[in-house]
Amino acid sequence: MHLEPHNTANLVILSNIYASCGKWDGVARVWKLLKEKDHKKSAGYNVIELDGRMHKFLVEDKSHPRSEKVYDALDSITLAMKLVSSENPEVES
Repeated sequence: MHLEPHNTANLVILSNIYASCGKWDGVARVWKLLKEKDHKKSAGYNVIELDGRMHKFLVEDKSHPRSEKVYDALDSITLAMKLVSSENPEVES
């Protein structure tokens, strides 16, 4: 945070660390700091390359012409991962 004070992602990660440890007072302090400094959390996204072209997908983005097929495929993959995870408890979900 000291090296990149304007990088909102660092504060969001810190907030997630506090939350995963159940330290909700830490989460509140970080989000208060974000608000005071007028930081904005940007939407998450993924970029994939297909046939030499880059495709960017924002979280819950439905603007891509094949987004319905993409989300159907992701749902199938997620279900398969959950099934494998439930059958093999040593595999983390």
